[in-house]
Amino acid sequence: MFLLVLAVYHFFTGVLGEPIFALESNDGLGHNFRRIQEFWIVLMLLAMALRKWRFLCLSWGLLFGAYLVDDSLSLHEWLGLTISQKFDLPSPGGVRPQDLGEMLVYGSWGLLCTGLVALAHFLSWHDARRFSRGLFGLLMLLILFGAGMDLAQALAQQRWLHAAFGKLEEAGSMMAVSVIVWFLLRQGEVRSDQ
Repeated sequence: MFLLVLAVYHFFTGVLGEPIFALESNDGLGHNFRRIQEFWIVLMLLAMALRKWRFLCLSWGLLFGAYLVDDSLSLHEWLGLTISQKFDLPSPGGVRPQDLGEMLVYGSWGLLCTGLVALAHFLSWHDARRFSRGLFGLLMLLILFGAGMDLAQALAQQRWLHAAFGKLEEAGSMMAVSVIVWFLLRQGEVRSDQ
C-alpha cells in the first residue's frame, strides 16, 4: 500500500522524479514488489502441495508460476507481437493486432492452466474445493485488472483515459496480488490450527 501511495505522490507532484517510483514502470519499485509477491504465491502453493491437496495446489502453483514468468519476461507482449505479424491479425474495433495477439496468448495459457486446475478441483474433496473457489475468485479479480484494464487501455481513444486505465491496471494488479498473498497466508493459518 505504501508503494501505491508513493506512486500516486510521484504522479501528482513529480517531486520524486525517478522512474523507479512510477506505477507503470516495469523496473519500478511497485512492479518489482509485485513480482516478489507472485514468487511467494508460487512458493506457498508448492509448500501447501507438499502437505495437503497435492494435485490441486500443484496445479494452482503452475498457473501462478506461468503468470510470474510471463510478468517477469513480458512474454505475452513479445508473443502477441509475433503472432500478430505472422498471422496478419485484423484490427477489430480499434484494437491493435498486437493487443489481439496478446489476448490470444493470455487465453491459450489461461485455458491450459485453468483446465488443469479445473480437473484437480473436481478430483478434490469439499474443503479443497472451497479453497480453490476462493482462489479462483481472486484470480478473476487479478484478470479483471491485468487483462481487462489492458484491453480497456488499448480501446481508449483519449490520451487521459488511456493513461488512467494503465494506472488502474497496475494499481489493481498490485492490490489483487496482495490479497492473494493474504488469502494464502490465512489459509496456512487455518490449516495449521486444525
